[in-house]
Amino acid sequence: MSFQQKINKFIYSKPWTALLIIVGIWNIALIRNPETEPIWFVLGLGLLILGGYGIYKQIKLSKSKKKSSMDYLNERYAKGEITKEEYDKIKDTLKKSENS
Repeated sequence: MSFQQKINKFIYSKPWTALLIIVGIWNIALIRNPETEPIWFVLGLGLLILGGYGIYKQIKLSKSKKKSSMDYLNERYAKGEITKEEYDKIKDTLKKSENS
């Protein structure tokens, strides 16, 4: 695993994204005058954006990990757990259930 992958895994984990959002909101809320303290406002806004992006990535990854019934069927056939006849029979059943 590369350094960049380790950083992404660390930042986009659920506790850290929540912490980034909380610290970002807290940072922006404590600033009384963004005109005199722009660096803190920008830092808080950056943390909010980074936390929001982390949540977006988590949602996107969770949706992409879902397997369909056909994926499981193909895996079972590839492993040799079922015969060609069983594969075809289950495949037909799945197609019929998708169409109805």
